[in-house]
Amino acid sequence: MRTALLSLLVLFTLLSCGTQRKTPQPDITIYPFSDTVTITPSTLIYSLPMTLFEIEVTLIRTIRLPGPYADFSAQLIGVTDIISDESEEWGIGAVELTGHTEIDPSEYYVLKADPLIYSNSLSLSHHGLIMSVSDPNVVRRRSLQPESDADYDLLNFTDLGSVEFSRVEEEIRYRLVDVDTAFIRVPYPVERREQLTREELAERAARTLLELREGRHLILIGETPLFPQSDAALAEIRRLEREYLSLFAGKTFQEQVRKRFYFTPDMQNINERTTLIFLSDERGPSTEVDSHGEPLSIEVIPAGKTLPLYHSEGMRVVTGNTPEGLTYRIPEVADVIIRSGEDLLLHTRSVVHQLGQKVVVPSSIMLQERGK
Repeated sequence: MRTALLSLLVLFTLLSCGTQRKTPQPDITIYPFSDTVTITPSTLIYSLPMTLFEIEVTLIRTIRLPGPYADFSAQLIGVTDIISDESEEWGIGAVELTGHTEIDPSEYYVLKADPLIYSNSLSLSHHGLIMSVSDPNVVRRRSLQPESDADYDLLNFTDLGSVEFSRVEEEIRYRLVDVDTAFIRVPYPVERREQLTREELAERAARTLLELREGRHLILIGETPLFPQSDAALAEIRRLEREYLSLFAGKTFQEQVRKRFYFTPDMQNINERTTLIFLSDERGPSTEVDSHGEPLSIEVIPAGKTLPLYHSEGMRVVTGNTPEGLTYRIPEVADVIIRSGEDLLLHTRSVVHQLGQKVVVPSSIMLQERGK
């Protein structure tokens, strides 16, 4: 009986071993993408991410215009603090830095496997990126804004403070009339229109301005027979006062001009200042080198968080055919500094993918055979 049981056990063991099939390991190869790589149904294409910075600079433009009656301001309305010369001034109002994750066109990879494989841990974003530290589900939306929303009509002096700009004068002229054997001079009136001088127009504008001030004062102290039921009348009087006063004191006009730049850090431009634009206080922004303008520059300084990886042989830079596993990139952290000349405008830290180190994950860890 013991012999029979032993023989039966050996038989079951042999049958069990005969029914088991050895699972073939997939043959995995990974290539940098090129024109010579053949794409098959078992091919997976992915790319490494890169960081691009969007810099939006809001410039403040200030324009000062003298009034048409500036020469008579002290004489007619007693104002001496006026704008006497036309001028223009530029300054920086705000700087905004935004980092975007994009596909690195120099880092496409092709993964081939035979037989077909699938990944239980590899996750590609909807951008086709691998190992992105950004949330692929977050999409930044920003309304498109015009470069400037200024109303340049405010620079015009549309109301010169006078109802009439000319006067009509009557002149007596004579014509000769033949009467019998003699000529006599017969007078006749002629109207001649003469344009008012600038001083006369200034006098009329000053008179209107002073009347507006007096009327507003009478309304406020209740000396008028009719009192306005709302503040609309006083608001309109103040508006007219400012408009007539600008005829003597001048106008100051400001607008915001938005400029947008894009900068991609790489190993050639890090640790040095890259000029985005030149800004002159009098001439404004310019892309040409101008000795009168200060350079608006950006500088990216890696923090060296991935430096320890360079000393590990297993973390070497991946080139050529790499059957060892999947290539991905550990991003670097960098300081981003924006200056106007030597003045610091912005200093922040950001993740920069392309400044990090590329490493390899073994295929045995990342991938497994289909159906297993």
